[in-house]
Amino acid sequence: MTRWLPSALLAVTACALIVVVCSTARAEDPTPTGVGWYCSTASNKYNARDKAGRCFRSEETCNAFQAQIAEADLLGSLITDCRAQKNAAALTYFDVMDEVTRFEAVPSTAMCNELRKSLVRNKDNQRVSACKLVGDRIPKPGTFNADAVPKGKDWYCTNRDKPSLDVCRRNEATCKELDDEACTKQVNAFALTWPRSSASEDAFLAETDTPGHGLGLFRSAADCKRFRDQVAGFSEGVSPCTPVTTVETAGAADRSLFPEGTGWFCYALAKVPQGWNRDICFRDESTCNQMREDVIKMKHDPRECAPAMKAYGFTSQKWFFAFPTKDQCDQVAAADEFASRCEPVGRK
Repeated sequence: MTRWLPSALLAVTACALIVVVCSTARAEDPTPTGVGWYCSTASNKYNARDKAGRCFRSEETCNAFQAQIAEADLLGSLITDCRAQKNAAALTYFDVMDEVTRFEAVPSTAMCNELRKSLVRNKDNQRVSACKLVGDRIPKPGTFNADAVPKGKDWYCTNRDKPSLDVCRRNEATCKELDDEACTKQVNAFALTWPRSSASEDAFLAETDTPGHGLGLFRSAADCKRFRDQVAGFSEGVSPCTPVTTVETAGAADRSLFPEGTGWFCYALAKVPQGWNRDICFRDESTCNQMREDVIKMKHDPRECAPAMKAYGFTSQKWFFAFPTKDQCDQVAAADEFASRCEPVGRK
């Protein structure tokens, strides 16, 4: 009799849905990082012993998988909601056709043993491991990146009801953009950083994006720890929570954001509207001309793009800005809470 939803189909569906569970694995440990698991089980409504399931580190991913299985099921199987559990039963195997090592996690040892039998029968699978229980896997902490902390003297932090996390900004206006209610002024905040390149964007949202790094700024050590407990399970290199106070000077610019090239093209505004920069520079003439045309459409009168050998630039969040002189660069950076210090930018 044809099975209602064979384990092989579940494996294929899981691989199509998310790469964190079915992906090229690192030789030393293919287990995805995370705290706990979210698991869903599907069972044959005519035979309760005929069941299979999958586990994921993220509840969001588990829900998406559950919905995909429900859509593919034509026999009215009983599919449970995703529920949290401490451990999952897991195995690995080598997919001959794709030449990758795959990792699978399921809700119970019995289900894992059934999945293993199915995988062993398929000659396209090799080196099918034994089933084992897998719990939390927390990567080693990274180094705190002090350059990611915005300059300033005090902090303004939200003061919301629990279980919300209270976050901080350098100025009150920016804080109130996060919360319409009054923000509390304080001397210290608590921060952590992690490399953006290794962060799982689907698992959480960073409170702040800084050049090349994720940054969390929190009102209390407890809030920072709660956030870290969520983040650390999904990202390599998450730093310890660190108290931060006055920062006199801005941190170094992230030079990985500096555009490549050998020179600059800059345009200037004949009449500077309030809040505008007088001059701004780009690496190539075509980009400069395009931006100049956009400014003209806004009823302003920029001068022609002119070549320059050097510019001064800063990075803010994930952005880079360049200007003909350091004074102009410093003036604009001073108004940007997350700006790095201005640095000369020549050939790259």
